[in-house]
Amino acid sequence: LSDPFALSLAKHLQAEGEWLPDDEDMAKQVTAWAPHMIMHKGVLCRVKYRQGTVTRSRLSSNNHGLESVMQMYIPRHSSMQEDIIGAIHRELGHPGIMRTYQAVQDRFFWMGMFAQIYKQVTHCTTCQYHAPKAPKASIAGHVTAAGPAEMITMDIVHMPEVNGYKYLLT
Repeated sequence: LSDPFALSLAKHLQAEGEWLPDDEDMAKQVTAWAPHMIMHKGVLCRVKYRQGTVTRSRLSSNNHGLESVMQMYIPRHSSMQEDIIGAIHRELGHPGIMRTYQAVQDRFFWMGMFAQIYKQVTHCTTCQYHAPKAPKASIAGHVTAAGPAEMITMDIVHMPEVNGYKYLLT
């Protein structure tokens, strides 16, 4: 791992909370995130709880009917983040920002995930090509006036330049 946060957090969890990094800011981050993280088979994961179907076993447990979800931590500034977003976004058939975010978040976790997904999905060429187009402005119909000089209309037409003139006013 090249992510100092992930390295520090993994070391803190493996030492069962007995070790903290020397850097004060990093130590604050590690202690803030440690209650939400676990090492599962050597992989750093975040445990998140969400409301799910209530079953008797869940009601009898201490999590009040909440379903636990493990999200694999992906290191900061890793090319895996873009690969994961792209693969899930394509796999789901280019569903848009929110559904891509929800699908990625179900399995993975990293800081700044939503901003990165927003940026990547808005730059997706397939999504841009198939996005709804803005409606074309309708052409105004003929203008009618009830009396002389009641209404005045003008059109400006851009023409090839001749003798220094390039606009035609009608």
